[in-house]
Formats: sequence, structure tokens, C-alpha cells
Amino acid sequence: MFAKISTRLIVGFGLLLALLLAIVTVGLFSVKDLHQSSERILQQDVAIGDAAQEIRFLVTRTRQKEKDLFLAIGLPDKDLPTLKKEWGELLAELNNSVNHFDRLPLSAELKALAQPMPEQIKAYGDAIDAIYSQIAAAQISTPQQADAALEPSKKPIRELGNNVKQSYDISHRSVLAAQSNIAQQTEQIRRSLLIMGVIALIVGVAAAWLIARSIIQPLAAMQDEIVGAVDRRQGAV
Repeated sequence: MFAKISTRLIVGFGLLLALLLAIVTVGLFSVKDLHQSSERILQQDVAIGDAAQEIRFLVTRTRQKEKDLFLAIGLPDKDLPTLKKEWGELLAELNNSVNHFDRLPLSAELKALAQPMPEQIKAYGDAIDAIYSQIAAAQISTPQQADAALEPSKKPIRELGNNVKQSYDISHRSVLAAQSNIAQQTEQIRRSLLIMGVIALIVGVAAAWLIARSIIQPLAAMQDEIVGAVDRRQGAV
């Protein structure tokens, strides 16, 4: 009888332990998936968005320096070579940022937008270099002439700006979608653990009741046998 009781106790506690292990396993794998999703957002979507924002910022600064260069034409107190050098440094920084952007894990759509960017920067840079040479040769003497000379070559830098804006918008949508997915995963994990916890509680209560019942019944029967034996002995006396 005691062997049966110990067997039932082992089975009951083993079942509870199995349920607890299942809950822990589901929780660990769910957290791992959540961590991977978060890492992907940080390493891909957010990084792509940050790189696109940096390119947009550098395009704005480069165009501003271009305007400063043109507005300095004919002004004796302005140092054109220094302004041209500063513009060139910004253009080089812009080119580096585009190269960095192209090395990121881009989707096919983003790769298509990034692919013409180096050529767009080169076309714009060559146009400014040609205009500066004309300024140095006194062939261009006013800001209006410089801007008119650049007008046919503004298309590449404008296309670059549009491509970068589209890239940022795509990455931003990806971040929002990933955040929504993480929120759904978190809610799913919460519900799964809650359901498994309730099931474990119900099974635990049921197992405890069955084990207690299986122990109490034999003990009660034994008690009855002992009482019966005592009564019979007393009756015999």
C-alpha cells in the first residue's frame, strides 16, 4: 500500500514538474524570438533610417554651402577657395555616408534607390567644379549666372534627395511594422503564459486532490481494520 502511495506521489509531482518545465521552455523561446526581433529593428531598420537621415542632413548642408559659395561671387571680403574647400569636404562626407548606406542589409527596394546615388553625387560635384573653374576664369561673375549654369545639373542632386526621402520613409514604415509585431508577440507571450499557468494551477489542484484522496482512503480503511480488530479482541475477552 505504501508503495502505491509513493508511486502516486511521484507521478503527481512529476506531472507538475513537467508542466512547470513546459511553461519555462515556452517562456524562454518566446523571449528569444522577441530579442531577435528587437535586434533586427536596431541593427537593420533603425540603422537604415539613421543612415538615410544623415544623408538628408548632408544633402541640405551641401546645398547650403553651394549657395554660400555662389553668393560670395564678386564680394572682396569672401574667401571663395575656402568656401569651395568646405563644400568639397561636405561632398566627400556625403559620398562616405552613401557608401555606408549601401553596405547596410538593404531590401531589394532600398537597393534600387541606393544604386544610383554615387553617380548622382558625382554628376552634381562635377557640375560645381566646372562652375567654380568658370568663376576663377572670370567667365561667371554673379550669383545669378552661377545658379543659371548649375540649373541643368540640379536634377541629380534633387533625385538623390528624393531617393533618400523614399528610403527613410520605407525604413520608418518597417520600424513601425516591426514595433507592431513585437507588441503582438508580447501580448501572445503574456496570453500563452497566463493560459499555461491556469492549466498548471487546475492540474495541480486536481492532482493534489486525487493524491490526498488516494492516501486518505487506504488510511481510513486501515483505521477501520484496526478498530475492528480491537473490537473483536475486546469482544473475545
